[in-house]
Amino acid sequence: METYSTYTDITLDIAKHDNYDYIYAKQYDSSTRFIRISLTENDEPYTILPETIARFRCTKPDNRYVINSEDDTNSNISINNNQIIIELSSQVLALHGTIRADVGLYQYTTNDNNERINKQISSCLFYINVEQAGYDDEALRSSNEFGALETVLAQANYFREQIERCEEATDDSISTTNTCVDITNECIAETEKTINATQNCIEQTGLCVDATTQSIETTNTIQHKADNGDFDGKSLEYDWEGTSLGIRVEGNPNYEYTNLKGDTGNVGARGFSPTVNEDKNNTNNIYKLNIVNEDGVFTTPNLKGQNGTGDMSTSIYDPNNKGYDIFSHDIKDDVVSFVQALTRANISTGESVDVILGKISKVIADLNSIAFTGAVSDLSGIIPLTKGGTGASTASAARANLGIVNLTIFSTTSPSDTTALWLDKSLSKPTLKFYNGSSWIPITSDGGLYRGTSTPTDTNVLWINTSTGIAKYHNGSAWVNITSTWG
Repeated sequence: METYSTYTDITLDIAKHDNYDYIYAKQYDSSTRFIRISLTENDEPYTILPETIARFRCTKPDNRYVINSEDDTNSNISINNNQIIIELSSQVLALHGTIRADVGLYQYTTNDNNERINKQISSCLFYINVEQAGYDDEALRSSNEFGALETVLAQANYFREQIERCEEATDDSISTTNTCVDITNECIAETEKTINATQNCIEQTGLCVDATTQSIETTNTIQHKADNGDFDGKSLEYDWEGTSLGIRVEGNPNYEYTNLKGDTGNVGARGFSPTVNEDKNNTNNIYKLNIVNEDGVFTTPNLKGQNGTGDMSTSIYDPNNKGYDIFSHDIKDDVVSFVQALTRANISTGESVDVILGKISKVIADLNSIAFTGAVSDLSGIIPLTKGGTGASTASAARANLGIVNLTIFSTTSPSDTTALWLDKSLSKPTLKFYNGSSWIPITSDGGLYRGTSTPTDTNVLWINTSTGIAKYHNGSAWVNITSTWG
């Protein structure tokens, strides 16, 4: 569709300022009048460089301004074929009279330090004579028009919105960081619990070491009896008296007892008993007590009340109007509401009853069923050695893990465990035997048992080293220690 438009061609010199052009226009015209400007420098054609922005600036008869730029959102100025095309807007033609105008070329570059440099060159002035219209357009009034400024303001609003989004993102990041700090603190608390559990395991391991020491002492006792020829094929019998284990040879009327209980620990630090004395400055209206404890001296408030009459203000001592006797009240019948704690933690002095009950509830909820039944059947899984268990699900594996390699087995048939001592009860006279790699050999004082400090040449005997008290048997290639358990 063709539209009405008229173009006025003028030439402006950027080096001369005395050759003014006058252009004709009509008041209230809109979107129809264009100026096509060619630039010269000392009357020679001037080339407009790439990345150049053109701006049209003018002052209207009422001294209001119009500044339009090529980079405006709705620009009415452009560069085409080395010419500047300007559309005279309705604000430019709002008043009749003479308008003073020029054009400027703007270029943005950077120097060697990457700093922005704004370059500008302006043409000479030219004038626009706006002829008065034959009517008065009430809808159009003269005002300033700053297309370039409006663009900058729009950009500023955009950047402000981006800054607000960044601030919101920063707040979210701070919140996330605080959450991470809380989780880290919880991890630290759980780590401390793990350390405490490890220390408890170390203590239990010490108890195991003590039990092993007692076992060695028992073995030495047996060795002593073997050296004295007490092992004549008779069975060993045992009895308990408290923490003492008694052992005797079959037919012997008396047990020999060994106390397996460890030594008594060191006496703990002496406790501190506080003392209470009446204050020496007491009067008829003032009665205070001085309490001395390990932290020093504490003086009570006036026990006769603030005014010395013994009266106590309800608003201070019973703000909830419960009517309790504060000197004899027992909380055992009080109904207390509480919320279970989120994590396990010890109770502390100064905490309220509901907080303490919440902590206790959390500990009870976390306990496994074995804590209430005490039944071994409620245990699940294999308890490792580091937790006080055997680390095994079978008796043989448990003995191997605990270092109890050999046991004494009482039976009428030969055992499958050839590393153990066998008390053969199938005979009329039960006989203790060991496996020499091919058969079970009776332990007797005249053949199967060797006592001495030097290595025996006969590998078919049970060797008791009298210097160490350790029993050994030959497995076909080497002498192996025997640790026996009697019972």
